[in-house]
Amino acid sequence: MGGNEHAAQRVALGAFGKHPGWEDHLEDPRLTSPALIDARRILYADGIRANIESGAWRADVSTGQLEAFDHTLLWSLSPRDDILIIGRAVPSADGKGRDKYPLVLCAELHAQSAVAAIPATVRRLDALADECAAAQTREEFLAAIDAARASAPDVLFLGDDRPPVDRLLAGFGGTHPSAEECLARCLYALKRELAPSADRQSASGTGHVRLPVPADFSDAQALSSWLAVVRHWIPALRGVLLVTPRGRHWVDALVPIPLPAQLACIRSPAALVPLVCDVPYNLDPEIIRRAREFAAQAR
Repeated sequence: MGGNEHAAQRVALGAFGKHPGWEDHLEDPRLTSPALIDARRILYADGIRANIESGAWRADVSTGQLEAFDHTLLWSLSPRDDILIIGRAVPSADGKGRDKYPLVLCAELHAQSAVAAIPATVRRLDALADECAAAQTREEFLAAIDAARASAPDVLFLGDDRPPVDRLLAGFGGTHPSAEECLARCLYALKRELAPSADRQSASGTGHVRLPVPADFSDAQALSSWLAVVRHWIPALRGVLLVTPRGRHWVDALVPIPLPAQLACIRSPAALVPLVCDVPYNLDPEIIRRAREFAAQAR
């Protein structure tokens, strides 16, 4: 690896949301990365806050009508997937005990090896989430964040995991009679809902697809595999946001800059937002053929 290439690699880490060390939304004094600042605005200030304040997430988690905050996200910000934001949104509360908002921990990766570093980054964020939950004071919280920042670049060199796309596609047959038809529905919906179009900046399209995940997949495997599929299937897509709730078997794929109404789906249970495999699209023979070819290439 050349010196210039090595120097271009970097990892930034940020936190936003709620923590008992603050009486309201926490303030991270080192949230200086433009991409992380945008993530806080788009995901948290404009997205999560809007859905909470509008009542879109009014349902009680205990009734099963709303997923609790425990999500892993993967946000690709470039066509080559060399700029990624990987995050964890976990349950939390502020110093006054208000627990409607999560704590969000994000790592921004700039590297050609960013996709291979997804599993290591998720593990680091999980460990950091545990440390933040154990922190009782603002000082303890910031110390945990600072320590994580100091070691964050290490994730770029901790693995070369390839997204298990072949296992993802093979796993479709576990819950659906026809794995081929399930894949065809996924590919059809991805292009229909996420592909660039003249009106994609408006709210006219859903900008969202709920995709199936094998039961034995980790969050990192689910997100990296679907990123690979989306990137291969829609090369012109400039970015995509993928979100999966821990312990559930789906990934929500969204346009790269989702509107609050589009982001509302991430807390919707399967009873309210079905998997795309269960949507009875009328598929023409061409999409079936292309799905078959796609699966063969992944093996």
